[in-house]
Amino acid sequence: RCILFITGKGNKNQNLEQDNKKLFYGKIRSNIKNWALKKSNQNKILYFSEALRKHGGPGSFYFYLRKKTNL
Repeated sequence: RCILFITGKGNKNQNLEQDNKKLFYGKIRSNIKNWALKKSNQNKILYFSEALRKHGGPGSFYFYLRKKTNL
């Protein structure tokens, strides 16, 4: 019931010196929270959070899914 979404992270400009690199997040990472909070997905997702550093940190998310209910 736990899914690890790896959205990735990177640097906006790879040609900068190591100290001056700025973190840049892509479209998937920027919009994953909006996707999870959509009304059509709220009944499937119990909880989501940023992953631990060993699982990707700011470049990944844990999604905990709800149990399927019998109607």
